[in-house]
Amino acid sequence: LSPGAFLSGIPLAPGEVRQVELQFRLIKNYPHPQGKILHVDLEQYNEEPAAPLFIGGQRAEFDFNKLDLVRAGSSWRYLDTGQYPGPAWTGQNYNDSDWPSGKAELGYGGGDETTPIRSGAPGAHYITTWFRQSFALTDPTLYRNLWLRLRAADSAVVYLNGIEIYRVNLPAGIPITPTTPASTTVTGLLEKAFFPVNVSFALQLLATGTNVVAVEVH
Repeated sequence: LSPGAFLSGIPLAPGEVRQVELQFRLIKNYPHPQGKILHVDLEQYNEEPAAPLFIGGQRAEFDFNKLDLVRAGSSWRYLDTGQYPGPAWTGQNYNDSDWPSGKAELGYGGGDETTPIRSGAPGAHYITTWFRQSFALTDPTLYRNLWLRLRAADSAVVYLNGIEIYRVNLPAGIPITPTTPASTTVTGLLEKAFFPVNVSFALQLLATGTNVVAVEVH
C-alpha cells in the first residue's frame, strides 16, 4: 500500500460484527523503513450520505524495523537433569519431544522465574542446563542483520542450527563440555540484564523452514 491508500464501502448491517484480517508480506530488496512505523486505521461511519458521522475505529501498528525471531517470554524446551544429551542436541534434526517445555524466564534460585527448573542436589548443583527453541522462516534472505539479546547466569553458549555463534563468560578457543564451569559468577543487576550482540555473520545459517536456536547455560 502507498501512503494514504484506503479501501472503503464495506457495509455492516445493524448489530453486525465483521472480522478484518490484515496481512503484510515483505518482498526481496524492500527499502529499509528507517525507523518509520506503518499504521492501518479501520474507521466506522454511519449511513448518512450527505455528512457521514465517524462512530469509532481501531488502529493496527506494523513495525518492520525489528522482526523478532524468538520473542521474550516465549516457550522453550529444556533439559534439567544434568545429563549430557549428546553432540547432536544443537541441530535441527534432534528430537527434543521428551524434553519439558516452559515459558521464559526459566531458571532457579531467584524466586521470580516463570518456569522453575531443577538445579540438582543442595551443594551439588548441575553445572549445565540445555535449552532449545525452534522457529520457521519462509524466506531467510529478507533479513539484513541479526542480533542476539541474551540473558544468562552465569555463562552460556548459543548455537544456530548446530553452529556456535556466541559464548559469554566461558574460556575462548576451547571445546565447552558439560563440566566446564563459568569463568566468573554473575550477581546483582547483571543477572537481570539482556545484553545485545551483533551476530549478523550468522545470517547465512538461517534456513527456509525450521530453524533452531540452542543454548547451554553453565
